[in-house]
Amino acid sequence: MKKSALALALAFGASMGHAAVVFEDDFSSYAEGQTINGVNWNPKWDGNNDLTQQDLMTATNGYVKFDTSIAKRNYFCPSKHGFSVASNKYAVIGSDFRYFHEPGGNITEPPNKANQGAFGLLISTTPTWWDGVNKSFQMCNRGSHMGNKVPVDPWQEGWQSHLTTFGVDTTAGGFSDWFRIEWTVVQGEINYEATAKLFKANGDGIYTATTVDLGITNGATLYAGFSPGWNDINTNIAQISKFSEVDMDNFKVEVVTIPNTRTIFSDDFESGSYVTYPLVADWRNPAPWSKALNNPSAYEVTNGVMKTKFGYRGIVAGGSPVVAAPGETIRIAYDVTIDLGSTFNTYQLGDYMFSPEGGAYFTNYVNPILSYDHALNSSGLARRVEFNAWTDEGSFPNGRVVVNLNGGSPEYYLAEDLGLAPGTGADFVSDPLRMAYEYTKRPTVGLWECVTLISNMHSAAMLTTTQLISRVDTWNVEEFFFSIQNPELPSGGGWEIDNLVVQVSSGPDIILVGFEAWAEGYGLLGGADDDQDGDGLSNLYEYGLNGDPTNAANLGTLPQMTYGADHSVSYTHPLLLDSKAGISYVAEWRDNLSFGDWSSVWLFDSNYPAADEEYNERLLKLDGLGKDRLFMRFRITQP
Repeated sequence: MKKSALALALAFGASMGHAAVVFEDDFSSYAEGQTINGVNWNPKWDGNNDLTQQDLMTATNGYVKFDTSIAKRNYFCPSKHGFSVASNKYAVIGSDFRYFHEPGGNITEPPNKANQGAFGLLISTTPTWWDGVNKSFQMCNRGSHMGNKVPVDPWQEGWQSHLTTFGVDTTAGGFSDWFRIEWTVVQGEINYEATAKLFKANGDGIYTATTVDLGITNGATLYAGFSPGWNDINTNIAQISKFSEVDMDNFKVEVVTIPNTRTIFSDDFESGSYVTYPLVADWRNPAPWSKALNNPSAYEVTNGVMKTKFGYRGIVAGGSPVVAAPGETIRIAYDVTIDLGSTFNTYQLGDYMFSPEGGAYFTNYVNPILSYDHALNSSGLARRVEFNAWTDEGSFPNGRVVVNLNGGSPEYYLAEDLGLAPGTGADFVSDPLRMAYEYTKRPTVGLWECVTLISNMHSAAMLTTTQLISRVDTWNVEEFFFSIQNPELPSGGGWEIDNLVVQVSSGPDIILVGFEAWAEGYGLLGGADDDQDGDGLSNLYEYGLNGDPTNAANLGTLPQMTYGADHSVSYTHPLLLDSKAGISYVAEWRDNLSFGDWSSVWLFDSNYPAADEEYNERLLKLDGLGKDRLFMRFRITQP
């Protein structure tokens, strides 16, 4: 049984952004056979029509087992922890899964039925299973392959082999490998939009599903959980899918703040002429960026788009070495229209299509394939590497190609091998202009991520996070988009780029988190136990209660106790969502100060969104009937 969460593929914002964990559960706290419920989960129970739909998600060996032999369609299990997604944020809902495929081969209709939801993730507008708007990302069996359902054309997609992708032979039957589903939620024009991605246990991407409109208005409070969703026939999931068991582990919901980015330059090419970029000042020191357009004769700007080839180079000049320089995320994004002609697939191995610095390659198999390499010092996202030079024309550290196969955001970040140590790598393309292809330096296909392209509008980007050791290092994006075909591109086929933008997201030299970052923002001179504004609350309590440590009139939101008509005693206090806050909230009670101990066990304990989206409101309840006295104690502590 693995207990470590599977590797996550981070988006551009996550590499430098602020991530707040709303809720996570590795299910290790539940007793064997216990139904997951209580303060965190609200699994379905149906006392009116079908008493069988109870206690179907139980703790087993440290994970959760979903009993598909009894569960039917529209089984919902939302968590009780709400969140919302602002326009400058995105949320990631993720969980590990595996399934047990019954022996005897692929599904047979009847008694089975293909393309029906068997398990997946849930997004709801309420923490209760019986009401609200419920949307599911549903995995479904289709015989030798498994994919997912979508509410729009193509309706089912992503078909992956049970054997080669998920590691289970349908004839022999057995458990699949563990894999992870992550559902990313962003604001669309009116409603939330969600894009699901599947990853293997080692973090390699499996595929990205179609982005869907959830039909839930932007800004609404959401609750994530588990559900097989709706099925056409109302029988048990196992009979439909031949999945006699589904296991879930390492469930997590986090909201990520997209960092502010600085746009170095952008162009929509509406001028209809070649692009001339002004010098842009270095954002760290007065030394300018130098620039050079490569082979402008290769450009063709027509009807507001630029065709075939583009190059740009920026050099940070001057300055002294920096020991603890910040990580910088450099993003080059553009829209690309791909028009595949009828003869496009006939050209030989070695033709190029898209290239980041260091040389990606294009290979004609059955369909056009987009690939890329893992070049020298490649850092990936949020992975810091150190190197003393970035100027070798033969092997450049490079960002990875990013392609959104669905048109829109968020983008699909192809998997990358992060195993290369700084200073190591392979020179797959040695020509200084990266215009030549050397077959002997081509890595095996298994080391590359390949995606079949279709004729359509896509968005694409190249992205890298770097840590500079010296300010004389070179940042280079040269011929990141170019094509070579031998012979020339066939008539009716080709590609165009539009809406080019280059952005940089840079952090401070010393990255502060938690209380230290908050104190730095207010310019506090004292520590956590000091009271700078003299209002009676220490700086640490002001931090935990959302107060202003420089304004004695703003204590934040103080804990409150109320007594209800039903004799319940409620106690509320703010709860900071930052996973790196480094603080603990301790709320305790007792009914006698003469003897006994303080207790932190409450009859009810749950969290709700607060007015400030960086905090939740924690609600605790006790039964006050028969208690003549109640004493409360509240503390905020640091390790």
